[in-house]
Amino acid sequence: MNIQAIAANSAAGKEASTRLKVLNDKKVAEINEKNKQLQATQTKMNTSAGVLSESARSQLEKDIDRMQRDIQFSQQNAQAEVNDLQNELQGEFQQKLIPMIKAIAEEKGLQAVFSIQDSGVAYWDPGLDISDEVIKRLDAAPKTAPKK
Repeated sequence: MNIQAIAANSAAGKEASTRLKVLNDKKVAEINEKNKQLQATQTKMNTSAGVLSESARSQLEKDIDRMQRDIQFSQQNAQAEVNDLQNELQGEFQQKLIPMIKAIAEEKGLQAVFSIQDSGVAYWDPGLDISDEVIKRLDAAPKTAPKK
């Protein structure tokens, strides 16, 4: 079976991808806004360098340094949030998927079901691929409310 195809083509997989994209886009927008503020402060310092007092220039340098650290921290924090959501969604997806795979395997009398991506199988009869059946059942299953 092709788990990537199931994730890409099932309603649950598409919903998970959308949730990840929304969070990622939100975090990117937040970081871009901080970068714009940093650039504005750097521009202010560069254009006003000759007229700024030593204390004002020193304060701007401190502000720029603080902004750079804040952006770096925000990037790390955003990546951690996206990774956490991805792990949570993968766990939820697997909890839905495993009982369906088991049921289909039992119905078809299969002793084992392999993932095409990581099984090391060099050849298989495409008729044994249960991915489409898993997608149909996953899409037909009752929806559970996403965790917040």
